[in-house]
Order: sequence, then structure tokens, then C-alpha cells
Amino acid sequence: MDRDLFEKMCSSLSSNFIIDALKDAVQVFGRNKVFSNIIIGLGESDKIVIDGMAELAKIGVIPILRAAVEHPLRAQVGIKRPDAERLL
Repeated sequence: MDRDLFEKMCSSLSSNFIIDALKDAVQVFGRNKVFSNIIIGLGESDKIVIDGMAELAKIGVIPILRAAVEHPLRAQVGIKRPDAERLL
């Protein structure tokens, strides 16, 4: 949900487009019937994660926290898998 990190990691995508698509999905399927993953462990702050979860919940989307996993071929990205305490 960190817009700056999203732009860096997914430069070919638009975070605004994704949020709009989630809003459209809620219109089709109903509140609390649409899910979205939030990848955590890319350098985002806890405040950004919590604010992002609140933003999704406000529009009727259920946020799912997914711990980032560093892949050996992408070690230069700087992923730090969060521990269980941070996820809770």
C-alpha cells in the first residue's frame, strides 16, 4: 500500500487503477466479498500498512497480509520477511 514502493516495484502498473478496479469489484460482488493482498516486508512502515488496510476496508475490500519472501534471483530487491509479531 506504499505508493512510492509500489511505483518502484511495479512501475508498469498504476496503484490508482488497482484501487478503482477493487471499487468496481465491490460494486459487482458486494461489500466484504472482494479480497486484496497487501505484501508486507518491502520496506513499508507499519503506519502505511495499517492506513492501507483501513482504506481497503472502508471501500468494502477485505485486506489480506502476505509476507514477502526473498527469492535468490531477486536478492538485490532488499526484501525482509516480517516476523509473526509484526504481522499480528
